[in-house]
Amino acid sequence: MTILQELKKAEKAWKDAKKIADLLVKPGINLLQVAEEVEEKIEESAEIAFPINISRNNEAAHYSPKSDCTETFKEGDLVKIDIGTHSNGYIVDAAYTIDLGRLHLELCRASKEAVNNAVKYIQKEKNDAEFGEIGNIIETTIKSYDAYKLIYNLTGHSMEQYKLHAGKSIFNHASNNKNKLGQGLFAIEPFATNGSGLIQNGYFCSIYDYANSITRLSNCRILADEAKKFKLPFSERWIGKDMDPTQKKIAINSLVQSGCFRTHPILVEKQGSYVSQHEKTVYIDEDNKVHVFPNIEF
Repeated sequence: MTILQELKKAEKAWKDAKKIADLLVKPGINLLQVAEEVEEKIEESAEIAFPINISRNNEAAHYSPKSDCTETFKEGDLVKIDIGTHSNGYIVDAAYTIDLGRLHLELCRASKEAVNNAVKYIQKEKNDAEFGEIGNIIETTIKSYDAYKLIYNLTGHSMEQYKLHAGKSIFNHASNNKNKLGQGLFAIEPFATNGSGLIQNGYFCSIYDYANSITRLSNCRILADEAKKFKLPFSERWIGKDMDPTQKKIAINSLVQSGCFRTHPILVEKQGSYVSQHEKTVYIDEDNKVHVFPNIEF
């Protein structure tokens, strides 16, 4: 298949997964149930690019429930659903925000309008779209909502086959970067907040990258050998399913400390304020045609 055909296959899985998330993300529903059912749906027609992110309220990104999660959604939660699908390593990375209490509609509109305006600019300029102008459009859009700021230290990113972050950052704020996008695959993902405009690492982590299996500890070897098959980020839920939970936790911590696993800790707003997110994937092909995934209105 061509790259475009692979992406369309991944897009179908993304849309199917979103339908499941939309049905399940309700007060009283367990986050683990949502994660498992969404990921199962993806695997019916494509592959999972990264564990579903279900980040709430002041959490901007990287919250994915662990295997022992008992947390449920609450009335008033502001929920970021970030889903990654792929076919043969070509990734559709897209996200949207669900406002369970309808208390943050303008905050949601700010990030949604920002991603839509940025994508429209790319569709117009195609491979001549400038990195700095994309950031300017995102910043101007979010700041037009007087009460909100963009998250300055989170960016969009280029992607390649089996590479979620392929080296190019697309800042969500204005800059003098005149470099052009050119051909390629890009994730455009603005975040808006009623807080400081900055995020920091939190203490929770359930998402990892495999680095190596250089360990002599038996439980560590078991987990590392299971994780080796993942070319993209994986969840704590996907490994060690038959291992004692306490022993599994100890082994994962050891694998992190020894450099066998790389961590993707939760990212939280610095002041503990609310965050919204919307994200789409853009593919500029060899004929300078722009394709947007998912090609739907959030």
